[in-house]
Amino acid sequence: MMQRRLQLAFPMRGDAPIDPTRDALIGMLRIAFGGLPTCDPIVVAAGELVENAARFGRWDGERFPFELEIDGGPDQFVIRASNPVQPNDVRVKRLAETLETNRRSPSARDAYLERMRRAAVARTPGGLGLARIAYECGCVVSFQCTPEGRLTVQAAGRQQLQPAPP
Repeated sequence: MMQRRLQLAFPMRGDAPIDPTRDALIGMLRIAFGGLPTCDPIVVAAGELVENAARFGRWDGERFPFELEIDGGPDQFVIRASNPVQPNDVRVKRLAETLETNRRSPSARDAYLERMRRAAVARTPGGLGLARIAYECGCVVSFQCTPEGRLTVQAAGRQQLQPAPP
């Protein structure tokens, strides 16, 4: 089976509702990658990354649009979501700390359960989506931030893709 790619770039507003964006993304993923159910790892991981970018990106101009790139083959996929951030944004430091805490956890499941506990008890949902991507989607999550303020979060995982419809 051949490698498939979906690339999107568009200006985003941080106050825009995420559901219409996620629904459009699911439709495009189904066209590009075949009959993906809504619980498919690509759909879940891409949706979480889009939501994080919308929530935490710096959307005060259109100089750096939101970019999403998804590559997939017969048994693996890589999703990259890029958005502008303020250089030296404290949230980038928190992202690094969250990913490191998740990595130090005995398992992706343990990290996810701890994030859920924090969200339920302390009402601090920070990092829940990233832990969900690692646990439910089996992804390795990483990030890179340029000095100019371009944050790219990557989720790499494995799955069986169905053939695209003719």
